[in-house]
Amino acid sequence: MKLLERDLEPQFQELVHIKDALSRVIVEMIKREWPQQWPTLLAELQAACALGGSQTELVLFVFLRLAEDVALLQVIMFVSVTHYS
Repeated sequence: MKLLERDLEPQFQELVHIKDALSRVIVEMIKREWPQQWPTLLAELQAACALGGSQTELVLFVFLRLAEDVALLQVIMFVSVTHYS
């Protein structure tokens, strides 16, 4: 989360792939740690948004990637249920 809170260097602000990679790392941490080991996650993300536009964009990337992972999991579960039914 410290990387998310820090403002990205100006030369990296336009490199979307860096923001995407960082958001994917955070999502993997969320999937393994939240809510049991990371109860303050949502408060930390909200606080990061208050730090500036770059951080807000990263938080939105995190939510986007998290939603994509959940949707993918639902599709996989649906296919496996219908395939074995």
